[in-house]
Amino acid sequence: MNVMDLVRHFSSEKMVPIDINDIKKKILSDGRFLVIRFIGVQMNTDIMRGYLSHYIKKSPLYGEDTPMADIYYDLNQDSDWRRLVCCKEMLHIVDIPPARTSTPEDLKRLINRMSLSPEFENLATDQANGDHKVLTDKLAIIYAVAILFPMKVRDLVLPLVDSRKLTEEDVARMVDIPLRYVRLVLSPVWPQVYHAIIN
Repeated sequence: MNVMDLVRHFSSEKMVPIDINDIKKKILSDGRFLVIRFIGVQMNTDIMRGYLSHYIKKSPLYGEDTPMADIYYDLNQDSDWRRLVCCKEMLHIVDIPPARTSTPEDLKRLINRMSLSPEFENLATDQANGDHKVLTDKLAIIYAVAILFPMKVRDLVLPLVDSRKLTEEDVARMVDIPLRYVRLVLSPVWPQVYHAIIN
C-alpha cells in the first residue's frame, strides 16, 4: 500500500469527519506495522506540531519482533490540527512520492505538477536544495488533507458554499481540519492538485 492508495480509498467517503482510527486500520491492514500509537505530549507548536518514531520492539527470547510506530502530537492543539498532524505522520509509514521517485528528473516532474498552488510555493526550492525531508513533509500534509477532506465531500459541499448556504468555516467544522486547508480544497486549483498527487 502507498499513500495514493489511501487517498483513493477515502476519496469516495461521504461521512465526515474521517475517523483517524479508520486511517490507522487501513494502514495496519498492510501488515508492515503491528502497532500504531498516538501519544499526546507538550510541544512548542511554533517549532513542531508532531512527529513519528518508528522502531522494532524486540521480543524476549524466541518471540517475534514487533514493528511499532509512535505518533507524538501536541496536547494543546485544537482537534483540527491534531487530526491533520496525526494523519500526516501516519502517512510517513507508507510511501510518499519523493521516497519513490527513482531519478532527479522524476522528482522534478512531480514538483512541477504540484506547483499549481501557493501551498506548494517552495517545493522547487526544497528539491533544488536537496531537502527531501522538508519536501516529503509538505507533500504528506497535502496527502493528509486529501484523505481528511475526501473529493466526494468536496463535490457535495462546493455548490452549497458557492450558493452561500454553507460557509468555509462550516465546512472546516464538518471535516475537522484547519480552515486554511479547507480553503485550498475548495479552491479551483484543487482538482488539478488532487489528480497530480494520485497519479
